[in-house]
Amino acid sequence: MCEIYKRGMLLGLDYKNNVAFSLGPWRDDHTKKSVLYGTGQVVVWYLATDMATESDAQNFTRFLSSDEFDRQQRMSCTKTKKTYILAHAMKRFMLFYYFDDEPQSWSFQKRAHGKPELCCPNPLNIRFNLTHTDGFAVVALTRESNIGVDVERLGRKVNHHKLASKKFSTIEYHNLLRADATNQHEIFLRYWTLKEAYVKATGRGLTENLRQFYFSLNPPHVHFIRDNQNLLASHWTFFQLKLCENYIFAAGIHEAQRADAYFHIYPAPIDLMRCQTF
Repeated sequence: MCEIYKRGMLLGLDYKNNVAFSLGPWRDDHTKKSVLYGTGQVVVWYLATDMATESDAQNFTRFLSSDEFDRQQRMSCTKTKKTYILAHAMKRFMLFYYFDDEPQSWSFQKRAHGKPELCCPNPLNIRFNLTHTDGFAVVALTRESNIGVDVERLGRKVNHHKLASKKFSTIEYHNLLRADATNQHEIFLRYWTLKEAYVKATGRGLTENLRQFYFSLNPPHVHFIRDNQNLLASHWTFFQLKLCENYIFAAGIHEAQRADAYFHIYPAPIDLMRCQTF
């Protein structure tokens, strides 16, 4: 079972920061479909890949486009292939669940720096982002606003001092070094997932200079090195929590006008995906 960080305590959530959330077990309640028609509403599905069998993965290839199917066929690593299938099947099933069109009917295109988006026409202005790591996948849906998400496993082996010295701002790097040694790895991942969420929301990915902006963590908030950009920071909302005890998840949403954000977070309805017919 997936539990939120420390029995409900969010990583850096402050209700004065215009962020709220709901996290609970999946229920097939069709009235929930209306949540995406409100301003600042974000629906997040997550899936620990060991909750699905190899047979599930093969079954879920029916949700994929022909290009996605061909891509997974070329993958030689069974674990990587399974994660890819589950993440993209969840993305397509989620679009089907909330907007009714069959999973294979959704078409995507890539922006200049490779971020996928729904092809036009897209009259509802649906925005999404997907992320996966070792053993875990997350998809987020919203409307009107650019969104980016990232997830990392706490057990991921990384030389966080070396990477932080190259990719973090001076402020973030010094904050990391000042932290207790036993907490530095988790703090590194908190910064990293927030920075990834930001660059995925902008669509510029790692072409973005990660040292030109920095985060405070409690609550999570972006700051820009150039003072003339900090007015833009008020249009960003960030959210972070720990899922399944071992995964840190971060999301960033950019809105044209400052508004509250509400995150609805559910485990993917894998039983519904197994039995769905079209």
